[in-house]
Amino acid sequence: MNQIELPKSVLDILRPAFEESRIKRVCFDNYLHNRDMADFAKKVLQTNHFVTKLGFGAIKFAQEDVETLCDAIKSRNAEGQPIKSLALAGCFEGGIDTRTLTTVLASTTSGSAKEVGLNLYGNGMSSREATVI
Repeated sequence: MNQIELPKSVLDILRPAFEESRIKRVCFDNYLHNRDMADFAKKVLQTNHFVTKLGFGAIKFAQEDVETLCDAIKSRNAEGQPIKSLALAGCFEGGIDTRTLTTVLASTTSGSAKEVGLNLYGNGMSSREATVI
């Protein structure tokens, strides 16, 4: 879904379709309600094991939103249904901090995940994050 501003009630209506469809890649771009989007993605990942690629662009996530997403990814990886690609492009106001980067890296490499594509484009990483990578 790209540049469509949907209220939470509409996401609740759409969620069953996302949960039951044979969707392999889910991408969300330019959505202002980050908390709603993190919860929506978590519920979809918990129920639809066909989804292996997840992407977000220009959605400004708070630390708790990242933890929600990463917990869902860890759970999937632990169940043997790994997420093979994660994009968080331009998702952090003022750049990605070390704590957030550590959380993302830990989730994408957890459990049964072997090779994972990770896109952090546009997040303004600095030299202090280089030691985490």
